[in-house]
Amino acid sequence: MSKSSIYGITLEKLTDWLVERDQKGFRAKQIWDWLYRKRVRSFAEMTNVPKETLALLEESFVMETLEKEIIQESKDGTTKYLFKLQDGNLIETVLMKQNTVYLCV
Repeated sequence: MSKSSIYGITLEKLTDWLVERDQKGFRAKQIWDWLYRKRVRSFAEMTNVPKETLALLEESFVMETLEKEIIQESKDGTTKYLFKLQDGNLIETVLMKQNTVYLCV
C-alpha cells in the first residue's frame, strides 16, 4: 500500500484517523502545529507527540510535497519551475516579476 502525503488530509480527518487508531484526538492539533507553524521536515521532530503516534504516522504518511525537477531562469527575471508530485505527475509553473509578481500554474 502506498503512503499518502500528510499534507493532503484535513485537520478533521486527521483527528478521526487518530481516534480510529486509539490515539487522543487532540494530538491532531499538535501535529498540525508542527506541520504548518513549525514546518518540520520529519515526524521525529515532533517532540510533544508520543512515539507510538509518530510510528503510526510514519507507517501511513509521507511528508514530501513537491520535488523540484528543473529550474530555468531568464534574463528578464522570469523563472520556470517543473515540480514532480509524489504520484509522478508533473506541474509546470512560471514566476514573473514585473511591477508586481505573477505566478502561473
